[in-house]
Amino acid sequence: MNILLDFRPFINKIPSNGEYFCKDFFHALFRNNPSDIFYIWTTGSEHLPPQYKFDTHANVRRIHTEIEINTLYTLIHFFQYPAIDDLVETLAMKNGHMAWVGKFDAAFFSTPMPVLLEGDCLHVHITNHLQPLHTPEIFHKDHMKYQALKFYKKNWKNADINIIPSEFLAKELEKEVNEEDDETCLFISNIGVPQNISRFIPDSEPIITEDALDILELNETYQETLQHQAIYESLPSKFFYAKATLQTIQTILKAFSLFSQRFPEDNIQIIIEEPFPDAFKYTHFLQRSEAVRIIPPEHREKRILLYSKCLFFIDANEYDTEGKYTLEAMKCGSPIISSTYGALPEICPSENFFFDPLSYSELFKAMKSAYRSTNETIAHISRKNTAIANQHKYCWDDITTAIMNKIKDTIEEREMSI
Repeated sequence: MNILLDFRPFINKIPSNGEYFCKDFFHALFRNNPSDIFYIWTTGSEHLPPQYKFDTHANVRRIHTEIEINTLYTLIHFFQYPAIDDLVETLAMKNGHMAWVGKFDAAFFSTPMPVLLEGDCLHVHITNHLQPLHTPEIFHKDHMKYQALKFYKKNWKNADINIIPSEFLAKELEKEVNEEDDETCLFISNIGVPQNISRFIPDSEPIITEDALDILELNETYQETLQHQAIYESLPSKFFYAKATLQTIQTILKAFSLFSQRFPEDNIQIIIEEPFPDAFKYTHFLQRSEAVRIIPPEHREKRILLYSKCLFFIDANEYDTEGKYTLEAMKCGSPIISSTYGALPEICPSENFFFDPLSYSELFKAMKSAYRSTNETIAHISRKNTAIANQHKYCWDDITTAIMNKIKDTIEEREMSI
């Protein structure tokens, strides 16, 4: 199959795009479907970041349209400019990437912007969250104009296949789309995590495979281990690690203040990660206590070290449709203090600790209950979290395989009906 992947929303540096279409998803998609050709489409000033290394896959083609996306949609809508799949097909043929008789079998889109495709191209729509509609104050005004609910609803109804990462979000969408009138397939996929995420164990030797490593590779592995060891040791000996939002930062700080007063002799600290840089710049006065540290968004490598050493991971998100960070923490064996909102209860086992993310008293009670748990209880929770997070339904390879099988079945059904 020839498959068009609209890459524009995945390289914009704005929170509204989430991380569902991350590079791990793409690499699994390309790796597990070598007989299919994937055309990554970018527009205007937005280009494919080289660090994604998609060119290492022989079945990937890159197509770029010089026209900015806003102008392109205006030309298509008002001046009968070719539909998106026709436009990219023409560019692919001119660049020698596609035969002149070629066409796209399916096209992936993931924004609430209008999707303009020809009738014979299967429209696969990815919806990973509706957060822009709930927390519009943190999004860029230029992008918010495309986040109106009417665009979401239009795309859900026009799509041939809707891919959604959680039951929570599926129910949210069903509230807006009349199921009696909607004949599209609602395919719920689980959010995936890379298979190389695992708890960091300090003072461990670098793992050497049976394949011979040259001296440069061995040295890089050794230096990376030393660097991680240094970061791990610089972390507090006992601390909570929390992911906060603009709405829940005060909840976390108030709950931790109560917790610190309850256990003053234990010298426990809390590290709170912002949802985006400078999100909590107006709360800097709350950092006077040495026990509270607010950090900017971290790369996965640093997060793994935090997951591995923290006493508990606190996810206080009030509208998380994916549970990505909770799933990462579970894979590292961290016990979870989880919000009862969104998709988190779907992922997090009941043995963990739960609270209303808008209630600091509930969070305080959950922190106190978790901290008072026995070592045997915490070890049991850690083992169960790791086991669930490593299930196949959370593996990108299995998720992408299920999605592609669904697309192929839908195309076959369409051809049979014709």
